[in-house]
Amino acid sequence: MGLEDITLTLFAACNFIRVFAYIPQIHKAATDVNGASAEAHLTGAYDYVSSDGKNQRQPLAIQASFRRDGGAWKLMSVRSSDR
Repeated sequence: MGLEDITLTLFAACNFIRVFAYIPQIHKAATDVNGASAEAHLTGAYDYVSSDGKNQRQPLAIQASFRRDGGAWKLMSVRSSDR
């Protein structure tokens, strides 16, 4: 048994064990009564010129929540906060 065989065996064993890490997530998704949901986070900044002619930069952070209802995704909430 060469080094390649040992490496392949260890790789396969680790992947087999990793499958068990997904069981709690699968169980939660299968028993969730609220249906599918998603969160989107956007961070960044926008630049603008103020009324006195100065270049300004405003940081921005936005979080949006979506929920699947039937065949479509619906926007449930949008939150904005200064970083």
